Amino acid sequence: MLAYSGDKNTLSRLPGDTMKSGEKKFIPNPRKAALLNTFAPGAGQLYNRDYWKAPLVWVALAAGAWTAVYWRVRYNDFVKAYKSFYDLNPLDTATYGKLKSGLTVYSSQPVFYRGGILNGERNEAQELTLDQVKRTKDDYRRYFERTVVITVVLYAMSILEANVAAHLKSFDLSDDLTLNLSPKMNQPMINRPVPGIRVVFNFK
Repeated sequence: MLAYSGDKNTLSRLPGDTMKSGEKKFIPNPRKAALLNTFAPGAGQLYNRDYWKAPLVWVALAAGAWTAVYWRVRYNDFVKAYKSFYDLNPLDTATYGKLKSGLTVYSSQPVFYRGGILNGERNEAQELTLDQVKRTKDDYRRYFERTVVITVVLYAMSILEANVAAHLKSFDLSDDLTLNLSPKMNQPMINRPVPGIRVVFNFK
């Protein structure tokens, strides 16, 4: 902000004014910020110059993806265990889709499941019945689906945040905002004159 110093040819810079001559205030485009974040999560925050927000987006989405893979791998292990109770030989049409010979719904079989995610490590086998395997399989499926939903919501929120943050940066918060108070005699919804105060905001 420049101020007149007495000489008509001289302008002085007020203290605290750090804007360089000719420098324009950065105003991001909300649509561009949202589009960037849609195709590259965190890019919208970087475009808005909210650099500290981008790592939060990356960590949240990475954690969601990691957890989804974790539950999916365990779900697949129990799907295989569930299928092991049934005769799935398509050539044997008489018993296809039925429990294997000698097994009942109360029979138990050793079930191996992955201890890690992608390292292939497996814990010791546990003797589980068909019902136990089915319930565990369904639990892991629900965990996986919920994690996917939460991750998608976080992804959508990151896009919305980039758009809203860009809009907020376009608001004028400079010293040119002024507040004026003036008397006002005519009030809304009142027929006769009533003394009052009018508040007026002047924007840049």
